[in-house]
Amino acid sequence: MSQPLISVIIPAYNVAGYLPRCLDSVLGQTYTDLEIVAVDDGSADDTLTVLHAYAERDDRVRVFTQPNSGVSGARNRGLDNATGEYVFFLDGDDWLAPDALERLLNADADADIVQGVHANAHENGEVEPITVKEATLTDPCEIVQSYFFNHIQESSCNKLFRRTAIGDVRFDETLAVAEDSKFVYAVLKQTKCVRLIADITYYYYIRSDSCVHDALADKHFAVLTLRDAQYEEIQRDASMRRAFACKYVQDVFHLIHCVLQDASGTHTHRLPSLRKRVLRLKGVLLTQKTVSTKLKIGVLLLWLAPSVFYRTYRRIRAVE
Repeated sequence: MSQPLISVIIPAYNVAGYLPRCLDSVLGQTYTDLEIVAVDDGSADDTLTVLHAYAERDDRVRVFTQPNSGVSGARNRGLDNATGEYVFFLDGDDWLAPDALERLLNADADADIVQGVHANAHENGEVEPITVKEATLTDPCEIVQSYFFNHIQESSCNKLFRRTAIGDVRFDETLAVAEDSKFVYAVLKQTKCVRLIADITYYYYIRSDSCVHDALADKHFAVLTLRDAQYEEIQRDASMRRAFACKYVQDVFHLIHCVLQDASGTHTHRLPSLRKRVLRLKGVLLTQKTVSTKLKIGVLLLWLAPSVFYRTYRRIRAVE
């Protein structure tokens, strides 16, 4: 009996030095019924040469090229050309555990999405697993709440998707940040079963020259537009609003941190509006048992003594 085909979609932009490790980790999987749909996103280095070399050695590798349009455009191109019953997204500088696809596929035959543990792999060799508890989620509200509580993580890259669960959902090519979060949220809203497993399946390489380390710019605040739209959808549901508040305040606090650490001071004018965003949900945050005492103190301090909060928060985050 034939096994289902898994399409591994790899957007690749100027990652020639990392691609061999990435591709070898897929081609060496214990699960072999797969195809690699690699999309060169207008690379200026030898990325395309590396991809073609692998395609010549293994006919499971299919290579597509396009002018540079960003990771969302490359993933969408991969989705449009994938032929598998299942889809897995893998960035060109990351890699998989040897049995990742087998473990994900075997975790739950009825699941639309199976999420494994992703580990942050640092340049110094340190590996830091980002773990969540094993669970099978079948209630639509519980699935979305788990996303807001970060049990279902925002990344599209540590999940095996059933192709039918994705349907017509695509990555928003107008977003420079939070494109993963928007995509995963949209798929989850039409998903009937999500399985979370405790096995490390994905290694996310933290590199100092990655695009995620760009200087703070207007694009980094786009996540707020996404959260505003989500809030409009769920605000009438008290339990959903409590879950949403946790994700929302973490995003806003992160942006406050980025503004405080930005030496140029270009975005300092945003601090009052960011503070208002936190205070909009302070009642939900301060009365919720699942919110940590540390976070509640931060919300209280930001509310009652913002200048003290900014000074304290800058010092605390600087040493983390």
